[in-house]
Amino acid sequence: MPNNYPNTSNIDTGLPITPEQVKDPGVFNELSLIYRAIKSLASAIYNRDVGSPTFSAYASAATNLVQNVYTKIGFQTTEWNVTGAYDTGLSRFTPKVAGYYQVNACVTMATSFAGGNSVIYKNGVVYKYGVSINPTSADTAIFPVNSLVHLNGSTDYIEIYCMQTAVTQNTANGAIYTYFNAALVLKA
Repeated sequence: MPNNYPNTSNIDTGLPITPEQVKDPGVFNELSLIYRAIKSLASAIYNRDVGSPTFSAYASAATNLVQNVYTKIGFQTTEWNVTGAYDTGLSRFTPKVAGYYQVNACVTMATSFAGGNSVIYKNGVVYKYGVSINPTSADTAIFPVNSLVHLNGSTDYIEIYCMQTAVTQNTANGAIYTYFNAALVLKA
C-alpha cells in the first residue's frame, strides 16, 4: 500500500518498524488505522460466531393432534443449534440476541385427508397463521408457516402449534416432514 509519509517504507515492505518510525506522525497514524482495522475484523468474526443464533429441529416422535384444537408441536432433535438458543425439551426458541429472525416450520400429518394449519406463537400467543389447507383427496396434509419475527433477545420466545380437522391424527416424524428452524437476519 503506497503512502506519502517519510520514513514509512518498512510498513509497505513488511520489514520491522524502527522506534524512530513509530515517533513519525505519519507512521503512527497508519499503525493506528491498521490496529483499528484488525480490532474491527476480530470483533466482526467474534460477533458472527457467537452472536448469530440459528437452529434447525425436527420431530423425532409424533405429536397427537385432537380435532380442531391448536396443539404445541414437539421438535425433539436438532440438526444444528448455534448458541444453544433452542430448547429441545420445551421445543422453544429463545435467542439471546435482539433482532429480526426468519422463522420457518412445517407440520406434516402421518395420514392423509386432514385440513388445518400451523401457527407461530410468540410468548405464548398467536403471532402468525400459516396457510390453511383443506385437501380434497387422499393427499398428505402439509401445513407450512413462515414469517419474519422481531425478538427482544432476553425474554421473547417462539413455538409452533398446529390444528387439524380430522378426528385424531399424529404428526409425521423426520427432518423432511415436521420441522422448525430460525435464523437471525438483522440485529436490532
